[in-house]
Amino acid sequence: GWRGFAADARRELEEQEVELAERAAFKAGGLKRFLNRLLGITCSSQAGLFHALSAHITRLEEADREAGTMDNGVVSLNSQGRWGRLRAVHELGSEALCERP
Repeated sequence: GWRGFAADARRELEEQEVELAERAAFKAGGLKRFLNRLLGITCSSQAGLFHALSAHITRLEEADREAGTMDNGVVSLNSQGRWGRLRAVHELGSEALCERP
């Protein structure tokens, strides 16, 4: 079950010297280090962790949809896109992201 998987995955991550405290995620290079260390655990643990992450993201998306705050992110405007064929583009505004000397 879940508890057994979690215990096994935790042990494997600790063997790879993955720091599991939240603060480790904010250290410079923390994500890169974490992803590299994931390669040292078993495939079944990797799959289980990504399955758990996917399920968590799905729950967050469902909550956003229910709250009416779901953001679709980048949307393809080509003819095969989910939103159909592009008919026109209207610029709503623009701003400089940085000043050039």
